[in-house]
Amino acid sequence: MQNLKRLRQAKGITQTQLAEAAQCNQATISKMERGGGNATLDLVARIARALDVAPVELFSYSEAEQRYLEAFRSASPEKQRAVLVLLQGGSE
Repeated sequence: MQNLKRLRQAKGITQTQLAEAAQCNQATISKMERGGGNATLDLVARIARALDVAPVELFSYSEAEQRYLEAFRSASPEKQRAVLVLLQGGSE
């Protein structure tokens, strides 16, 4: 879960706040941010939900992919729809 700390900090929340939202303890979040622990699929899903991201985003992306995802998330819904249309080859 190499992106966990970056995503949490981008949301402006503490480990404790994330742990509460994901229904786990702060020590678990801390351990995961340091690269330790074995998260269950259920815990990954709860953390992703708490951060409002897809579970796959908690794992490693290239720097370019991370910038793209951050830009996409911060774009207006209209711009997001336009990007999705372009990715589908221009058809809706």
